[in-house]
Amino acid sequence: MIKHSIHSQLRIEEFKTPFVRNLSKNNRWVKLSEVIPWDHLAVYYMKTMSSETGRLGVSS
Repeated sequence: MIKHSIHSQLRIEEFKTPFVRNLSKNNRWVKLSEVIPWDHLAVYYMKTMSSETGRLGVSS
């Protein structure tokens, strides 16, 4: 079971690590993250989840 609320995801270049302050905007994974329709994919993903069985997912 999953609970999802549509909201803007943290931009990947804003993700901080102890090794690098910011990810480059030219990074291929940063570019890919900007074109993937995350909320649209979540709708299809939620259709595969059961609302009757399983523990409720933890919101990120």
